[in-house]
Amino acid sequence: MLYIVYKDLYQSRKTIALYFTIGLVFILYSFLNNLGLAMSAAFTFVMVYGVVIRTEYNEDKNKGYTLLRILPIKPYKIVISKYITPLLLATAGILFYVIIAKLSGGRMTIDNVAISIILAGSGFTLVFTGAVYVLIYRYGAAKAINISRIIFFALMFLPGLISSLLVKYIPKPSFIQSGKLENLLERLSNNPVNFNLLIIGLALAIYLLTMLISIRQFNNKRIM
Repeated sequence: MLYIVYKDLYQSRKTIALYFTIGLVFILYSFLNNLGLAMSAAFTFVMVYGVVIRTEYNEDKNKGYTLLRILPIKPYKIVISKYITPLLLATAGILFYVIIAKLSGGRMTIDNVAISIILAGSGFTLVFTGAVYVLIYRYGAAKAINISRIIFFALMFLPGLISSLLVKYIPKPSFIQSGKLENLLERLSNNPVNFNLLIIGLALAIYLLTMLISIRQFNNKRIM
C-alpha cells in the first residue's frame, strides 16, 4: 500500500516541486500586496487538486488501475493509498506555510485567525478531493475531472446567489432569528482550539466517508 503512495509522489515529484515554487511566490505576493490569508490558503487547494488530477489522468491513460489489480494487494488498500497522498500533500502545504511565516522575520504572523483559515482551506481541499475520487471511481478520470471543474466554479458563485435568494424569498429559521447560531459561532471563535478541532474533525469525517464510498465503487468496478 505504501508503495502506491510512494509511486504517486515519485511520479509527481516535478509537479509537486513546481507547485511549491509557485506557492512560495503566491504566498509572498499575497502578503506583500495585502491580499489576505484566504489567497494564501488557496495554495494548498491548487497544489493538492493539481497533483491528484494529473496523477489520475496518468493512471487512466496508462491503464494504471488495471496493473494495480494484478498485484497481490486487496482493492480497498489501493483506494486507501490514493486517499493517503492528498492527506500528506495537504499536511505538507500547511507546514510549508508555517516555515515561510517563520522565515519571514515577523512580516507574516501565525495567529489564531491564520491557523483557522489555513486549516479551513486544507479541510475544504480534502473534502473536495475526496469527492473527486468518488467521481473518478464512478465515471472514470477524464469525465470526473471535467465534472469536478464545473462543481468548483459552481461553488465559487452559487453561495452568493443562494444567500441572496434566501434573504429575499425565504424567512430565516427560528434558531437564526433567536440569535442561537450567532451565539454558537461567537463561542467557537472565542475558543480557537475547539474551533480548529471542529474544522479538522468535520473535514476528516467527510473525507473518510468519501473514501468508504470510493472503496465500494472500486470493488464493484472490475476494470478502470
